[in-house]
Amino acid sequence: MVPDRKAKTLLDIIQKCIHSGSTIISDCWSAYKFISKRLKMDHMTVGYSKTFKNPESGAHTNHIEGTWHDLKEKIPNNERIPEKIDNYIFEFMWKRQNQNNLWEALLGCLANTTYQ
Repeated sequence: MVPDRKAKTLLDIIQKCIHSGSTIISDCWSAYKFISKRLKMDHMTVGYSKTFKNPESGAHTNHIEGTWHDLKEKIPNNERIPEKIDNYIFEFMWKRQNQNNLWEALLGCLANTTYQ
């Protein structure tokens, strides 16, 4: 969760969480326009008012948009509050990461859990 969508906030988070040398693909939200300059990262954009895929670079955000859609479907509207959303995101990520072996992954987690 981010406190706001201002350029400074988003650029600080990108700088903290994304490895330098990464390529970032985003929409044309104005807060992102300084990614290349300030963060020295490659930045490709997709202008949704014109297309869903950049015809020059081939850049698109279809995968992350689809993932975000899938996650939002799992969270009831009345549960989309800061105090509860982290648990839904964690569960979604864990299930995605272990989708082919949920039971074995759960047993592995339990086997590696210690209580004090």
